[in-house]
Amino acid sequence: MEQRVIGWGMAPASPYHWLAQALATLFAYDLDPSRPLLSPSGEASHRVEVLELDLGARGVPAIRFTPTHANGSGICFTHAAGAPQVLPYYRLIREMLNAGYTVLFYELDGHGRNPYPLSAADVLEIVPAAIRTLRREVDQVGLVGMSLGSVLALRAAAADPNLAAMVLLSPPLRVVLSDWELLGETLGTFFVENAPLLLETSLEHMLAPCLGEVNFAGHGRHAMVDRGFIGAMAHLIAELDPLGHASRVQGVPTRILYGDWDRIVPARSSLELLSALSAPADRVTLPRRTHFTLLFEPRTAHATVEWLNRHMGR
Repeated sequence: MEQRVIGWGMAPASPYHWLAQALATLFAYDLDPSRPLLSPSGEASHRVEVLELDLGARGVPAIRFTPTHANGSGICFTHAAGAPQVLPYYRLIREMLNAGYTVLFYELDGHGRNPYPLSAADVLEIVPAAIRTLRREVDQVGLVGMSLGSVLALRAAAADPNLAAMVLLSPPLRVVLSDWELLGETLGTFFVENAPLLLETSLEHMLAPCLGEVNFAGHGRHAMVDRGFIGAMAHLIAELDPLGHASRVQGVPTRILYGDWDRIVPARSSLELLSALSAPADRVTLPRRTHFTLLFEPRTAHATVEWLNRHMGR
């Protein structure tokens, strides 16, 4: 897969890595809205269980969120590359729990507590294992994935027509990103409409996923804002071939959500995927949102749950 790199030479870390580190250090106040999700009080409307997905020869660290008033349906939530923490997805998870869905969240290979390097061959086992785990507890299962997680959800749905619904957040079909496009994606995080987020989440915590390293099999460790990350992701997405598998998804209602400032998943890319999917499928575009800031947008959570409710009968 082609990678276009211009403007900065071949240093191992991009200037955006140092910028993110500097900003995180300057604005280091502690405000993390994922804590009530992970450590609910005695009066909370959900409970949390730490577990492992069983893949036979190995396990995958996972967290199950179960609402007090569960509706009998479960969601396998697959995170983006470089962002295995619950924090970036707190709005989504909170909204799904409020709607009564049990949510299974797990750490992909190469991330966090998962010691295995990230490779196309091994990571494909994880979402099917999560589906098997949830099906032992709920009546029906849906999938929600972000970026790389959406590609893995798509691949799982191509092999499992019995899924109730699927939402793909910013699904990349390929990764071809110049330094200037990466700069545009980075600057979009500081757009004025995102300022209210800092009343809920400190900038230090918001930027933490950008600085956490991913262990790519054959490509080494790279943070999301490093140049090596883009090359490793380009190789991984090409191996996973999301567009080639989209036409194999049969009978799974699918919604694509993306931001119209997304440099990683431009409009033409999401339209390609929509055209390849079987009906029912649709695409929701959120204005002035980038690949990353789509996560913190309340309308993303609303549109996700609306689609799940429509097709999972709750």
